[in-house]
This record gives sequence, structure tokens and C-alpha cells, in this order.
Amino acid sequence: MDKIPVFLRKKVFQKVFRIAEINSLTKEERMFLQTKEQIELDYQSSLELAAKRAADKARKEALENLEAKTEKAVRNMILRNYSDKEICEVLEVSRDYIARIRQELTEKE
Repeated sequence: MDKIPVFLRKKVFQKVFRIAEINSLTKEERMFLQTKEQIELDYQSSLELAAKRAADKARKEALENLEAKTEKAVRNMILRNYSDKEICEVLEVSRDYIARIRQELTEKE
């Protein structure tokens, strides 16, 4: 039997055929297959890890970019004499955040 009949193409039967196929291999062939499968798993894991790290890095950079733009917007609004209430409403930042930036601006003067 080289091909699995259509009515046996269910997952459970595929496992049974796979087990039978592996059992028919020599010890060397099984070791080779096991090594090959481990290499494939390692490769897949390394791809997943690289993708996760890239996504984490992109997320971190986007957050830093957003924080920098928000801080710049707060500074500009402070310099244009917007009230803290207006800045909070427009940029959705806390009064403490605005106070910190006001403090920094005052220290620079």
C-alpha cells in the first residue's frame, strides 16, 4: 500500500500509518529521521523566536515614538499657554505628566 485510501485519510489513521512506517525503518533510518525532525523543530522554533523578538522590538519602537510625539505636543501646548485641563482633554495625558514637563521647561529657563 503506497497510498492511503480516501476513507482512511482521517487523523487517527494517518497516525497509525506513520507509526507503521517508522517501525519499518532500520535503527539508522529512525535515528536519521529523528535528527531531521529535531532540526526542523529547532529551525521552526528559531523562526518563531525571531518573529517574536522583531514584533517586540517594533512594538517598543512604536511606543517610544508615540511617547516622544506626545511629549512634544504637550510642550508645544504649554508654550502656547493651553491650560492643563485642555491638554489633558486633547492629548489624554495625566496632570502629573503635564506637571513634570512644566517642571522641566521651568528648569531649562
